[in-house]
Amino acid sequence: MAENLERDKRSRTAHKTHTIVDERKLEHRQKYKHYKSTLERKRDVINDLDKSILSGIKDEEIEAEIEETSEFTDAINLTLIALEEAKISKENEGRNVENASQPESSPPLEEGNHNTSSVSIGSKVRARLPKLQLSTFNGNYTEWQSFWDNFVSVIDSNEDLSEIDKFSYLRASLSGSAASAIKGFPLTGSNYSGAVKLLKEKYGDSQKIISTHMDLLINLPAVLNGKDLKAMRQFSDDIEAHMRALESLGCKPEQYGELFLPLLLNKIPKEVRLDICSKVSEKSWNFKSVLKQLNDELANRERCEM
Repeated sequence: MAENLERDKRSRTAHKTHTIVDERKLEHRQKYKHYKSTLERKRDVINDLDKSILSGIKDEEIEAEIEETSEFTDAINLTLIALEEAKISKENEGRNVENASQPESSPPLEEGNHNTSSVSIGSKVRARLPKLQLSTFNGNYTEWQSFWDNFVSVIDSNEDLSEIDKFSYLRASLSGSAASAIKGFPLTGSNYSGAVKLLKEKYGDSQKIISTHMDLLINLPAVLNGKDLKAMRQFSDDIEAHMRALESLGCKPEQYGELFLPLLLNKIPKEVRLDICSKVSEKSWNFKSVLKQLNDELANRERCEM
């Protein structure tokens, strides 16, 4: 395995060495079709070697390997575009000469739109990703949706990335039980969709996510020191975060408020609890109202501490 990997790397280096391009010479070349065909063939060979090397390296080396190979692939693709532009420019020069030789009364010849931004180079371009920090996922159910939304935005929806590139970034973004879940999938493009499906089935189950949020609410650490405003604020923020997450899953406070309200009150200092009870009427006594009054009380205390 190690010998094959080293052989692939040496072969790739040799192909890259013989694919050095001087864009300044493009406009002087006459054999555009031959030159383009040669570059495309070299690029495909190098891409195949990239995939072979990716499947044999360690997970922690994947991101650096993709970035390095993407730089060279981008250089080839940009050269192909420049070659096409040079060809179009030469054609336009010839047409301009022809048009100039026509009588003034003759209407100008209509040409197709040669907008260089729409030039196709005949194959998918592998994009070099901007320096973005991808979020990671370690198997915590409550973090799955935010992780997946971020991954879809940056990687999964990027049509310029191949399936094996997407799978490589996915593996590099996972740790803990999440990484173990897809460990049995070899690093190939065809396995990307299967790995995604497994992760969605395992961590995207709304009932499991709801149960996890409920457990975390029940087990929030009590804050019984009324002077510890930092801990009190963290306590309140944690409750609101779980409440918003539950609402996004269709679980409203009315469905669990009566159960959690006594637990909430027993986790805060007695003097704060008395203040809340004196200010929230029996008629409006519910989870949201009590939490709002807790936040108002904290805001008042924080102002006094300034």
